[in-house]
Amino acid sequence: ERVVEVVKDITKCEGYFKITLESGEVISSKKVVVACGSFTNFFNILPSKRELDLQLIGHTVLKFELGEKDTEKMADFPSMVYKPCKDSSYIYILPPIKYPTGKLI
Repeated sequence: ERVVEVVKDITKCEGYFKITLESGEVISSKKVVVACGSFTNFFNILPSKRELDLQLIGHTVLKFELGEKDTEKMADFPSMVYKPCKDSSYIYILPPIKYPTGKLI
């Protein structure tokens, strides 16, 4: 069974892993796939208290609220990463997203 939940702790036991979820529920599994990117070091989910060599950095985020017409025009835009030169920061651009609030950003 596939479980997609926030994991707070993984303990290796004999022949299985004991997994504690954010809800407090404890489940077990023979295999675990960890796919949490930059949040890996914030929880006890790697073996032997190891940490990934990650550097946290801040970013400025701009969000633009769009109208229906502009959203329709940009609906097929791809996600893009633009880095103007080797030593510069990059720009990450997403197509319009409709949020649960109904706003188009």
